[in-house]
Amino acid sequence: MPGVDVEVMSAVLDQLGYDVDFRIYPWKRAQLITESGEADALLDVFITEPRKALYWFPDEPISSTETALFCQNCDPDQQVTEADFERRTMIINRGYQYARFGNNPNIRKFEVNNFEQGFKMLISGRADYYLVNRTVGQFTLNQMNLQYVHPLKMKIDDPSDVYLAFNKSEALKPISDAFARQLRQFKKTEAYQRILAKYGIQP
Repeated sequence: MPGVDVEVMSAVLDQLGYDVDFRIYPWKRAQLITESGEADALLDVFITEPRKALYWFPDEPISSTETALFCQNCDPDQQVTEADFERRTMIINRGYQYARFGNNPNIRKFEVNNFEQGFKMLISGRADYYLVNRTVGQFTLNQMNLQYVHPLKMKIDDPSDVYLAFNKSEALKPISDAFARQLRQFKKTEAYQRILAKYGIQP
């Protein structure tokens, strides 16, 4: 699968001499597979206190993520509150956790399995907003050529760091530490800048 974090992770592990067997699973299953040791690491994990007991987290995040509300034929400057959703609906990604809106049980939500499905549901008029990562959402829009769908400028949450989280076995602790060191160095290179530019991301 393409993606900034996938490409950065693969490049750094390649520099460390490791081949990557990258597989996609539903989020909850991916966590169980990694925690059991069937997989060595899980990509794009937020740090929480419970997770610290389950994974080794490198000292360097692979990226930062920010959530945004996307809508079609709308004013990007509009402000949306929790109360507004008494008469509106939202699309979210199945298995994701959100700092705002997405975890509110009082908001009517539709769950989707991937970004393309989410935007197709949005443009079909089945929901008013799609709550999704701002960068990933914008990249997906560009790929789908949906020029009339926009992210709202309003701030949903603070940017949060995400990590390549390693299974908490003693054998993987040195690899986690080495990954952090190599990732910091990689972020200083032109190769890293090219990956960001490929996805239209400013450092």
